[in-house]
Amino acid sequence: MKMRKKIGNAFFSLCCLAMIVVSAVCVAIYNLAGWVLDTWGLLTIDEIIFHLTVPIEGTNTDIVWDGINTCLPLVILVVLFMIVYAAGMKHSKWKLGLGFLCITCLSAGSGVKAAYNLYSELEVGNYLLSQKEDDKFIEEHYVDPRNVEITFPEEKRNLVYIFFESMEATYASKDVGGGLDFNCIPELTEIATNYVSFSNMIIPMPFEPSVRVLRATIPDRESQSKNADFGL
Repeated sequence: MKMRKKIGNAFFSLCCLAMIVVSAVCVAIYNLAGWVLDTWGLLTIDEIIFHLTVPIEGTNTDIVWDGINTCLPLVILVVLFMIVYAAGMKHSKWKLGLGFLCITCLSAGSGVKAAYNLYSELEVGNYLLSQKEDDKFIEEHYVDPRNVEITFPEEKRNLVYIFFESMEATYASKDVGGGLDFNCIPELTEIATNYVSFSNMIIPMPFEPSVRVLRATIPDRESQSKNADFGL
């Protein structure tokens, strides 16, 4: 009889410990999902996966600590609350078990909802489907320069391609498509206005996850600029 009681107490304690762990993990998922959307919401899932898999040696780790600081406080608070609640209800197992079950269900529901929202916002389903597809775009459209005759114009021109990492057009003034009342980058704006300027807006096409649209602003020789969409 005593052995059965000990086994029952051990099983109950193990269940309580499991509910504490599940609650902590679900709360962490809830906070982490919100943080990912706030921090990386404009990126696609494949871009996020790329950043998570590349080495971070030598880079700024502030963003990592920002994610940890976002998730950790509430996780610690929930765990401490459950421990204090367990200490106060140690003489009433059914109240302890019911309270833990309610907390776990609430945490799990919040975590699952946040995870599903993250799944939908980042279009993870489309990404998983695209991974199963065999894209033959390169095989069908690649042209070997050794097998074609390239004809140059009489007056040759150089192509200068300037690429900016994490450079936002919002630093320009509103009258030229920026987001500020004044222009912080007038020289760059002049270059973008006089020549072909590609924005970094990537819009997934609804009918084909692997197709993207790149928008370019092309100067019109008569004075007005015009936009053109290029499928990639």
